[in-house]
Amino acid sequence: MPELAGRGIRLSLLCEPDCVVSIAAQSSGVNVVHWDGEQESWLGRLMQTRQLICQLKPDLVHVHCERGDGFIFGLAARLAGVKAVLSTDSPRRINRLPRMLNHHVYNRYLSPYEFVGSRLLRRGLPDAKLSRVRLGIDPDACRPSWTLEKFRKEFGLEADQFVIGLHTDFSSMQEQRYLLHLLPLLTGAYAGVRVIVFGEGPLEGSLEKNLQVVDPKGVVQLARTGHNLKNLLGHLQIFLSLSTQVRPHLELLDAQASGVPIAGINNQATLELVAKDNRINLVSPKDNEGLATAIKRLIYQPRQRRQLKATGERWVRQEFATADMAASYLEAYARTLRNRSNSSQASCEIA
Repeated sequence: MPELAGRGIRLSLLCEPDCVVSIAAQSSGVNVVHWDGEQESWLGRLMQTRQLICQLKPDLVHVHCERGDGFIFGLAARLAGVKAVLSTDSPRRINRLPRMLNHHVYNRYLSPYEFVGSRLLRRGLPDAKLSRVRLGIDPDACRPSWTLEKFRKEFGLEADQFVIGLHTDFSSMQEQRYLLHLLPLLTGAYAGVRVIVFGEGPLEGSLEKNLQVVDPKGVVQLARTGHNLKNLLGHLQIFLSLSTQVRPHLELLDAQASGVPIAGINNQATLELVAKDNRINLVSPKDNEGLATAIKRLIYQPRQRRQLKATGERWVRQEFATADMAASYLEAYARTLRNRSNSSQASCEIA
């Protein structure tokens, strides 16, 4: 958002109050308009959103929905006479009719991921409606805000211990089983290893109970909700992503920007977020032995860790510059607004 604002774009963020995005946007000087997502009826949410759009009188509405639905927002923009674009990280499967309606109400879809764009095209989105945009990340924002001493004290770590950070989905039983099979291989790889597990979801309690069985010595710890991964990343020796789902995991970019070597599951989504040289430590799903071997290689080869650290940091700065991201979004917005009519102003005056 700051990159766009710095290029003369007037931004207004429409979101629910007190959410993380709202707080971050306000701290960056973005105009935040709170939207009541608790409206009882579908029609009530639609009309409230249309009214807010008419009040703001934007040139363009950009809707971001993680799962790619957001039909209400697109329809509200169309009723307000304003063009709309939709960006999504992981479009869910929906029936053909609502999918076609979504394709109709939005003028353009934006995707920073090749695998998401390909999935949208396979599901019937016209190629002319898809714009590929760039991802951007500020490496300096990924530096740990905690001191090394605070980090060690929080997790009860000794100076000579080798710390692996592991990210998984606490809402996936499949990933939990994978994690429980992998942990004995990790903890047996090196006598001084400690594993900190990051994630969130409804199965956290179940995982905690299972860890007491497979890890009686307490080598593995669960990071709590208040532990912001970015505060800690730079103090890890290895970052391990266990996600078996093909969806974006931006913590992989954060880890590389922080200079932390990574290992994890090899899939189409992961490949887009991992530097080519770092892919040596990505393995096929369910290949516990292969992943354990990759971790051992990183533990016992400090020279490789240093090389991967430098490669990851350099790659993120080159490929994910925030200025390039802003330029790609501005180009997509400009393509959407070309040859627009004056219906936007008329509709807003009627409202």
